[in-house]
Amino acid sequence: SIGHLTALEKLSLARNKLSSIPGKLGSLSALGELDISRNELRTLPDTLRGLRSLHTLTICYNPLRTLPRSFGELQSLRELNIGGEYSIKLPATFGKLTELSCIRFVGTGLMRAYPSASRLLRRAHVDLWRVNFAASDPPARVGAGCQDT
Repeated sequence: SIGHLTALEKLSLARNKLSSIPGKLGSLSALGELDISRNELRTLPDTLRGLRSLHTLTICYNPLRTLPRSFGELQSLRELNIGGEYSIKLPATFGKLTELSCIRFVGTGLMRAYPSASRLLRRAHVDLWRVNFAASDPPARVGAGCQDT
């Protein structure tokens, strides 16, 4: 079972046509980087909040419409790569991600954020690639781009 790989630091499950993520993934306490991009994920499990060491998350190109409320509990998250063809609603808890310093919106439809998320977006470095914003959320409000590391 994947839950036994507690020392695992980096995991890519990209391009596997996954429609769900195993709940036990949340028990990988040492996991720092997770790539679950280009799958068929419509939701993310609340158990991801257990990823206390997660600093980089890539969830691009999944049919996600919203992120779970528990997303704000990823307190170590510094880099988020998000987007695809679908509009994504950021949860109110998104503003709790105080370590988040780089957000890459890739090919995202309309981004909808709560006020707490808007404050965070102004503080973080943001890369925008093929992103459509509503008139009330122009790119000038979300800041500069991320630096490649």
